[in-house]
This record gives sequence, C-alpha cells and structure tokens, in this order.
Amino acid sequence: MFGFLGPNGAGKTTTIGMLCTLVRPSGGAAYVAGHDIVGERGEVRRDIGLVFQDPTLDAYLTAEQNLPALTAGPVPGRADRRPGPPDPRRDHRSR
Repeated sequence: MFGFLGPNGAGKTTTIGMLCTLVRPSGGAAYVAGHDIVGERGEVRRDIGLVFQDPTLDAYLTAEQNLPALTAGPVPGRADRRPGPPDPRRDHRSR
C-alpha cells in the first residue's frame, strides 16, 4: 500500500492516474511491478488493485453490464453517462 502526500496542485492525483493506466503520461517513463505503464497496460492492470473514492457504477446498467465496463478501460466520468431520468427497472436505488 502506498500513499502520496503533497500540497494542492502537486500532481498526486495525476501520478496515481498514470500509475493505474487511467491517464496517459505526456512524457517520461514509469513502471509498475516491472511493467511499462504505456506499453504494458494490460499487465499493469492485472497486477494492481484500485478502489475509487467516488462510486463508479452506472445506475443505468445492470451489475452484469457494469463489471466489463469497469474492467475494460478508463472509467467514464459522470459527464459521460447517459442523460435522462433513471429507469426504475435498472436503478438499484429504487429497490
């Protein structure tokens, strides 16, 4: 387990995003468990565990649909989610 300490704007979130392969670096090189974070994204993702601070499940998808979406690539932000009212057949909060 690792922690990053530093003042606001120091790049802590960006660094973690790069090491987790969620943010592509603009330069330099970094390795996680011996794997290049750009050239070996799949290997890096297999070797790490990541817990998000905010919920990342899409309320418009079933649990079965959420799992591949969360493991296939970068997690979409809230702005990427479909607009509109929740569908009570799929919204876990309505149960």
